[in-house]
Amino acid sequence: ADLGFDIFAQYGSKVIGDIELFAQYVKAPVIAITGTNGKTTVTNLVCSMLRAAGLKVLKGGNVGSPVLDLLSEPRPDFYVLELSSFQLETTYSLKPIVAAILNFAEDHMDRYEGLQGYLEAKLKILRNAQVAVLNSDDDVLASVNFAGRKIRFGRKESTHENYCLTRDSDGHYLSKGTVKYADVKSLQIVGKHNIANALASLAICGVVTELSPKVIAGLQAFEGLPHRIELVGTFKGITFIDDSKATNISATKVGIDACLSERKGVLILGGLFKGGNLEDLIKAIESTVHTVVLIGQSAELFYRLLRGRVRCLRANCMKSAVVAASTFAAYGEVVLLSPACSSLDMFSGFEARGLAFQDAIRSWGKEN
Repeated sequence: ADLGFDIFAQYGSKVIGDIELFAQYVKAPVIAITGTNGKTTVTNLVCSMLRAAGLKVLKGGNVGSPVLDLLSEPRPDFYVLELSSFQLETTYSLKPIVAAILNFAEDHMDRYEGLQGYLEAKLKILRNAQVAVLNSDDDVLASVNFAGRKIRFGRKESTHENYCLTRDSDGHYLSKGTVKYADVKSLQIVGKHNIANALASLAICGVVTELSPKVIAGLQAFEGLPHRIELVGTFKGITFIDDSKATNISATKVGIDACLSERKGVLILGGLFKGGNLEDLIKAIESTVHTVVLIGQSAELFYRLLRGRVRCLRANCMKSAVVAASTFAAYGEVVLLSPACSSLDMFSGFEARGLAFQDAIRSWGKEN
């Protein structure tokens, strides 16, 4: 009762969330990470790198344990929190030692009236931060105002404060200034988006610890996340890739760019559409796939936009979607599940959707 009175006295009629309560009691430094895409990958990468250095790290927020559960565990060297815009909306006094915004693109337009509202929620992560880590390739984030120290990552020329990709006669390197930390070929994760994720992780870890060979080994050992451009396998000459974690337009564009080209594949698309401008996605689909299999609540929406541009099929479950995709995929081609939508119309989450995709592939493989 006393705690409830104290909270009301402090916040009045404001709505607060578990992150705000956590901020009132936390006793160890907090690393906070947000962005439209890449949050979970970077959060896990940072944990891998700091643990490789021998540091004790607890992970939570939008991934891992609920943050209030973390307070009952022995105090770590760092808390690493993935924070969504929804969580940041009701957070006021979190004081991260470093706060990172990885990128910004259209998402959750079913919740926000426009991009500005979504951006304002994301920017709350910087409110009390000591150091900001921002993507220099992102036009929106390039102009963000922040009074404290800013560190940037991206393709632009590296300086003593910026992390980027450099090239010499021997290869491509994740670098800062003249310091080369790792050859891109040494990473387990692949794709342009993961180069950005690796650079962001270096920038974050570089604030709180020395980027020693042990830390770099933690980066190089990281194998990626389930359901994010995850290779399921090759069956009957067809390669199946699970990108169920692509729950928005920009994430699916990344998946398509990484996995498909020259109309040599099949895309499984659809679910609970969260809103946004589909024009660029439709153009990307038209240039990279010959067949789209549509699932979920948004199937009719996508069918209206895509018919006449690519072959469109509709499926009422994941098993029939995989069968249809496999029927039209030629030997040597790719079937990519990258829905650009939430999974909550058909599944309990993107993980369940990805597992259903993988189960359907194995079932199809056995039957054929």
